[in-house]
Amino acid sequence: MKSGIQEYLSYFVHSLFLSTKGFAVNTIKYNKKFYRVLGELEESQWYSLEQLKELQDTKLRKLIVHAYENVPYYNKLFKKHGIRPHDIQGTEDLKKIPLLSKEALRANPQDFIAANINRKLLAPGWTTGTTGAPINALRSRESITFENAVLWRQKRWAGIDVGCRKVAVWGTIWDHVIVPSSIKSPPFWRKNIADHQLLFSYYHMSDDTLPLYFKKIEEFGPDFIEGFPSTILTLSNFLKRQNEIFSVKSIFTSSEPLYDVHRNEIEERFKTKVFDHYGQAERVAAASDCPEHRGLHVHPEYGVLEIIKENRDASPGERGEIIGTGLNNYAMPLIRYSTGDIAQFATEPCPCGRKMPLLQSIDGRKADSIITPDGRVIPGGGLMGAFHGIENVKKSQIVQEDINNIIVRIVRNQNERGVETDRLISNLKKCIGEDVRIGIDITDSLADGDTIKHRWVVSKVKIDG
Repeated sequence: MKSGIQEYLSYFVHSLFLSTKGFAVNTIKYNKKFYRVLGELEESQWYSLEQLKELQDTKLRKLIVHAYENVPYYNKLFKKHGIRPHDIQGTEDLKKIPLLSKEALRANPQDFIAANINRKLLAPGWTTGTTGAPINALRSRESITFENAVLWRQKRWAGIDVGCRKVAVWGTIWDHVIVPSSIKSPPFWRKNIADHQLLFSYYHMSDDTLPLYFKKIEEFGPDFIEGFPSTILTLSNFLKRQNEIFSVKSIFTSSEPLYDVHRNEIEERFKTKVFDHYGQAERVAAASDCPEHRGLHVHPEYGVLEIIKENRDASPGERGEIIGTGLNNYAMPLIRYSTGDIAQFATEPCPCGRKMPLLQSIDGRKADSIITPDGRVIPGGGLMGAFHGIENVKKSQIVQEDINNIIVRIVRNQNERGVETDRLISNLKKCIGEDVRIGIDITDSLADGDTIKHRWVVSKVKIDG
């Protein structure tokens, strides 16, 4: 009885904290500028190709001047290569600027922060990416507002508007774990009253707990559910095993590749359409599913998205790497950033009528799910937060050898400093739990073969369903 009372007390206290934090964050995400930008985006989505290019080129020219005048890295880079801001008049001139690698950004991130920006007002944007080495891409408040407007434009495509009730199945929010894995009894969810949101922990999903999840979701009555594709698929597979249907207005996925077979399975069990979204923690490019579901529309107001193959523009239908230039984050602008994600432009226009470029497919970050001894399924992408603030990691990979053992393989930067392995293990146990043994392997390289070298989390444990 005492344990149950403590769990519900924790629920109310943490929900109060998240709701208070939510109200504070919303002063940035839902201010007057948000509604103005959202209105402008509603108009520009129907622009002609010529109008979209003019809008994008205008934003790009302003960004280039700012980067040259205020960002140490670009001031030095432009001078080294004899580039003046007026040399970049449009997106076709971007090729005059060398590509920016993750390694260059990771090596000296301070050089990318604009000198005329108040650093106290910047928000963190941690990523680990396919290498598993953390990068903190700082964000301005204005860029956060703009991104929120872009995300809500897509939600409006799905018939969802600001103020709707929503369920999110995540592990963390604002770098706070929703429900620590050490908590073994419900509730495995928290309320964020500020956003009309119920937050569910994917660290606790199992056949034993999922009936509680669905009961609570039904009581809450959300307009939509959002999460990783693998997380939503776990919910869908449970419904399939129970031979049940759970209807909602829309499903939104992001942060992992969404495969057609999984999209179909999710849509069948939730009796709705899945709207997928592509982006990165570095916020250099974004693309979203429209109601036609023929691919993902690139948001040209958000960033310039190039697809490069062998140092040239890839043709429609030809796969290449996504190179992004964010147009709104003046705090830490990233120009021609190599994302490491592979995609291709569609060969046919979308019948929706929007002229925004269309991506046919994206092969982004690949990560298996981890299954714990007590049957919980944790999406690999959900472990990335454990690496936030862990320095001297050049590359990493998490390998689940069996149900009880995980090995974290790490390639260090070439210096004398070590890696805070005890802290990393502690962070991972907060996500996975104490029952799994976690070992660290410091190595010179990660790839054992082509089958696993591009997957950040590799599980050798078969997940049923």
